[in-house]
Amino acid sequence: SDLVLSSSVQEGFGYLFLQSLVWERPLLARDLDVLEGMRALFEDRPAVFYREVRTPLGVGARRRLRGAYRGKLRRLAGRKVLPREVTEELGGQLARVCGGQAVDFSFLPAAEQLGLLRAAGREARLSAELKECNREPQAALERLLEQSRARPGARPGDRGPDEQIEQRFGLARFAESFTGICRSFAREPAAGTSTPDEAAIWDRIIRRF
Repeated sequence: SDLVLSSSVQEGFGYLFLQSLVWERPLLARDLDVLEGMRALFEDRPAVFYREVRTPLGVGARRRLRGAYRGKLRRLAGRKVLPREVTEELGGQLARVCGGQAVDFSFLPAAEQLGLLRAAGREARLSAELKECNREPQAALERLLEQSRARPGARPGDRGPDEQIEQRFGLARFAESFTGICRSFAREPAAGTSTPDEAAIWDRIIRRF
C-alpha cells in the first residue's frame, strides 16, 4: 500500500495509527483524543491529522439531520441515559454542527454516506464541490502520496515494531502499568491528604493504562 488512510471518528487504542509507523507508511487520519499518549511519535514522521471531512448539504437535508439528532437526544434524556443538562448542551451545538452549507461527513447516517460516495463517483459537479470543501485534507493526501512514492519503505510484516512503540505500548509496559495500579490500591494515603473521590480514582486508573 502507498499509505494508511483512516476515516474513524473514534478509536479505542489507536493501534492502526501505530501500525503505520511499524509499516513505515505515511498516515492520514482524523485528529482523535486517543492521540494524546502517542502524538510525539509522529512528530518527525510523514503523518497528517485532519479535523473533519465536510460535505455540501441542502437546506432540507440539514433540517432533517437536525431533526433526527434532536429526536435522538430527546429519547436519551427521556430514558435518563444522559443527564438533561448534557443533552441540552448537545442540542445547542446542533445549530453549529448542521447550520452551514457543509457538514461533517461523519454526522450523516451510513446509508446517506454510501449514497453520497456513489453519487460523487458519477457526478463531476458533486466531486468538485467535495474537493472544494476539503482542500486541506486533499492537499495533505497528495503530499503524503508523493512522500510514499519517493521513499518506498517496508511492507507490512517485513519488520518488528519500532523500539519507541514497544517501550510505550508493548506488553512489558502494559504489565508495568497494571502492576502499579494494583499496588496503589493497597497503599495508604499520605499523611494529611484526603481520600480522593470515586471519579478521580477512575480517571487516574484510565490514564495509567
